[in-house]
Amino acid sequence: GGTLTLNGGMDWSGGTITGSGSAPTLLVPLGQTLAITGGSKNFTAATLSNAGTLTLNLVSSGILNLNNAAVLDN
Repeated sequence: GGTLTLNGGMDWSGGTITGSGSAPTLLVPLGQTLAITGGSKNFTAATLSNAGTLTLNLVSSGILNLNNAAVLDN
């Protein structure tokens, strides 16, 4: 595992984020934003660690799935 730091923020508008290896982490640092938009999203087998801002703006039937021991650390 390791840590991927979103130093410039990120707009997650499509697809699945899947971890690989031992305890991978996606880090949103202080002052940055992870904007989650569009349809349903899958976050799988990793940790999403938020020290910044998360925004969730999914379509009416959209959901955020945390699968296979995924963790949201807010």
